[in-house]
Amino acid sequence: MATDWLRQMVRAWKVTDNQVRSLRRFGHVTDSKAGRRQGSYWGISTRYADYGRRIIEVDESWAGYLKQVPTRLNTIQPALRKQLINFSYSLTDAALRSYVIGDAELSEPSLPYPEEPLDRPARLPFAKTPIWKFWR
Repeated sequence: MATDWLRQMVRAWKVTDNQVRSLRRFGHVTDSKAGRRQGSYWGISTRYADYGRRIIEVDESWAGYLKQVPTRLNTIQPALRKQLINFSYSLTDAALRSYVIGDAELSEPSLPYPEEPLDRPARLPFAKTPIWKFWR
């Protein structure tokens, strides 16, 4: 009976890594909700509308669009890179205003790249390029 020890080892490592990340995220969110720690959590799939303090105008379609962007071995077009940065900035601002900063006086935020606003709907679903065609 032949086995592929290398693939089994990589799979075990990936499962362990995923579990450790999940436990850390769960612990952080649990501690934040219980008041033992002050903080917030957000990721690329986080819905912007879930935050109570949203200052920057962001259309809800951007999270679904941007989480499809392949970032490994692909060149990211400048406009798309700016949109990713603007979306991340908007999520960070909303998360911190909602859960960390509170009612402190803050200046009006502005996007790092105002020429790529997120207030309009995102484009059609992102067309993924197979990894073996990255040289084109």
